[in-house]
Formats: sequence, structure tokens, C-alpha cells
Amino acid sequence: MKKLLLSFSLSVVFFQTTFAFSNPQAQGSESPFWVQLIPLALVFAIFFFLLILPQQRKMKKHRAMVESLKKGDSVILSSGIHGKVNRLAEDRLTLYVEIADKVVVCVNKDSVVQVPTKLE
Repeated sequence: MKKLLLSFSLSVVFFQTTFAFSNPQAQGSESPFWVQLIPLALVFAIFFFLLILPQQRKMKKHRAMVESLKKGDSVILSSGIHGKVNRLAEDRLTLYVEIADKVVVCVNKDSVVQVPTKLE
């Protein structure tokens, strides 16, 4: 049954395309160029609002969180290490995190994933 339906639909498509190319009236009824761009613009708009805009918001929120770090804040790094900010480096790109008593590691600020609150 599926083969019959598939062959029927293929024959209908083939018939429509051959009829459209053989019919001179159908060839002159092409839509304007700007009408053909509407689906492309819609796809771009959907892509922008569903993927790009939320990612930009997330990046802005993360940047604000990283810039607000201060000494004594608890942090979770991207590697899963939990620690406290010991000091901020002068270069503004790194910070020193104390992960155990007298164990301090230098990490990139971008590796901070979360600043847990007191409730967490």
C-alpha cells in the first residue's frame, strides 16, 4: 500500500512539473523576487529570537555576575570545584580561589559558572 501511494504521489509531482514547464501561461506567473525572500526572512527572524537573543542575554548576565565578584564570595567553577574568592588579580582576567585550607588556585574569571547564594 505504501509503495502504491508513493508511486502515485511521485507520478502526480512529475505530471505537475512537466505540465508547468510545457504550459507557457504558467511560466509567466512567477512571483516577484521580494516575495521569494519572505520565507528566508521568517526563518532568520525565528532563528534570531529563539537562539541568538537568549544566548546574548545569558552572556550579559554571566558577564555581570563575573564583574560583581569580590573577596569572600563562594564560587563554583566550570570544572566543578567549589571554593571562595581569595583575591582578585590586578589584570582583571584572573582571580585566586581558595579550594581548601591554604590551597589557592589561580583561575580565569570566565571559568566561574555560578555564585551560590546562602540558600543553596
